[in-house]
Amino acid sequence: MSHVTLLQKIYTAVVTPVLWILFGAALIALMWGIAVCIRDSGSDTGRETCKRHLIWAMIGLLIMFSVFGITSIVADTLGVDSPQEQLIP
Repeated sequence: MSHVTLLQKIYTAVVTPVLWILFGAALIALMWGIAVCIRDSGSDTGRETCKRHLIWAMIGLLIMFSVFGITSIVADTLGVDSPQEQLIP
């Protein structure tokens, strides 16, 4: 088995699912922040909590988009096809 095949299997079986799970967690945090914002919009402390949740959720989503891009660049550099590229004939 060549190193490219091994890296392809690791990327497909481990890295991609972990990234999607983390992206989903960041998206859930954003939704939670929106729900807290709606629920606690009547008080000053509620609005401050809302702002913190939304800012951190947005930072998490930005980081996840960056991680997707960085892993794609590294995979292309190492010659590993991403799972999206495998679907294209």
